Amino acid sequence: MKTFADFEVWIGLQTISTQSRESTSFPVQVLSSPAGPATGDLELDLSADDFKSELIQIQGIDPDEDLRKSFGSLLFKALFKRSVGEAWANSRGRVGDGVLRLRLWINVPHLAALPWEMLWDGQQFLATSANIPVTRYLPVPEPPVFTLTAQERLKILVVIESPQGVPQIDSKETEYLDASLKGLDKVEYKILQNSTLSQIQDELQHNYHVLHFLGHGTGGKLVLTDDNGQSKRIINDREFAQLFLGRASLRLIVLNACNSSQDKNGLFSGIAPSLVEKSIPAVIAMQYPFVQLDTASLFSRRFYGSLANGLPIDVAVNEARQFLSVEYKLGSRDWNTPILYMGTRSNNIFKFLSDETSTLEQAWLSVQEMAQKSDESKAALKELSQTFQEIAISHQKLSELIILRDYLNDFIASFHLCVNIVEQAGGTWANLQFDKLKKEWKRVQQNDMDKLKIITKKHIDNSLNDYFLKLVSQSKSIDFEIDRGAYSALANGVISFEERLSQFENVVSEDLNQTIKDLVVLSERTLGRLEMTS
Repeated sequence: MKTFADFEVWIGLQTISTQSRESTSFPVQVLSSPAGPATGDLELDLSADDFKSELIQIQGIDPDEDLRKSFGSLLFKALFKRSVGEAWANSRGRVGDGVLRLRLWINVPHLAALPWEMLWDGQQFLATSANIPVTRYLPVPEPPVFTLTAQERLKILVVIESPQGVPQIDSKETEYLDASLKGLDKVEYKILQNSTLSQIQDELQHNYHVLHFLGHGTGGKLVLTDDNGQSKRIINDREFAQLFLGRASLRLIVLNACNSSQDKNGLFSGIAPSLVEKSIPAVIAMQYPFVQLDTASLFSRRFYGSLANGLPIDVAVNEARQFLSVEYKLGSRDWNTPILYMGTRSNNIFKFLSDETSTLEQAWLSVQEMAQKSDESKAALKELSQTFQEIAISHQKLSELIILRDYLNDFIASFHLCVNIVEQAGGTWANLQFDKLKKEWKRVQQNDMDKLKIITKKHIDNSLNDYFLKLVSQSKSIDFEIDRGAYSALANGVISFEERLSQFENVVSEDLNQTIKDLVVLSERTLGRLEMTS
């Protein structure tokens, strides 16, 4: 079961250093993380000539992996230092193979305009990792829950604007986008080309889930088609955002337009932030001019495919970035061009109901939707929901541990047959029933060990997987001694393996007992809360 954890960082307004007005410092707070809260400061001299020169170079289209690593490292070291860096490192360790979401709440417009998607920790660009989604958070009221049934398809409205008076969008770009969407089973879409504002509004009345805009943008403005159907019409970020006000089904807007991200004039200044301010839960924008044709096409294909498969939006974006980083190499700017802005901390802009979704879960989702109408209900439901999620996770862990314990018991019983065969030999190789031992040992490896491997890899506690890997390693020494024909070494190997198996059994039992205790405490706490509200 994949686990998710948040690492939310808030960066506040700057203070001017008393030593030099050119050295600026910004307070930093880790608001939530597996390692707990932390405070610090971010120091960047944005006015330095070297900094400004590098910023201009990385925004260019020329590939330069070393330069982008250098700039990404500068951003990483400026943010993740001292207590904030320790919280990040400890959180990474605690999450293990799970997903650690890096959510950046940047309250300073000219800092938010920097390409934070380029963060480089010395080993990887964070935004290209499948288990470290990087998003930008904007503080708005939490949008209501929205569900899609197994029978519903993801509905996408594609708006392509290339009127007279602006550079024409290459027909290949439209064809690539069309082909990308056509190949997705769980998606239905419609393309509007050079449509007027009123035509776009008419189409939005059909309850689309996603709007994909392909066109031209700059300086907080987009180019649409005028009412005559030919000339251009310039519309600013506020006017464009007003078009989507109150459309509950619309959960995501993708802006395939140059410079459609946040600008330096305010927290909600720029096309993407303005849309989030109007309660669009998620907006993907492009932070550079001259978006490459193939980049947009490949990103769309990988992103929409992942989204339709039920992945959370932040994970889907990172999956697409990762693909671009492989296709176009890390030295290009293509993979870090898209920015994901979020007006929700849940990251699930859609709740997909499968055919197997229980009646209880569907009822709970209905309660969630109703509770959005009252602030008091929202707060109470949020607290109760968190407890229910903890209970659900504990139940899942308990179920997996019970299965693991049963498989482990089968494994131990089968292995004891091998132990008995070795002991019956009386200390000499000549008395050893070699064929029988080899047959039983092969059965242990192929049947029981494979079962353990599957459930242990799935288990949310990575320490159990570590124990299993040690068992696998020791099993190879038994293989070696059987092939070598050395009875004494074989007997020692069997004893050592049995001891390791016993340790594994004890750890599973302890984990199982602790999980039961945690579940009892959670259940009692939840019942207490329900009685108080009844």
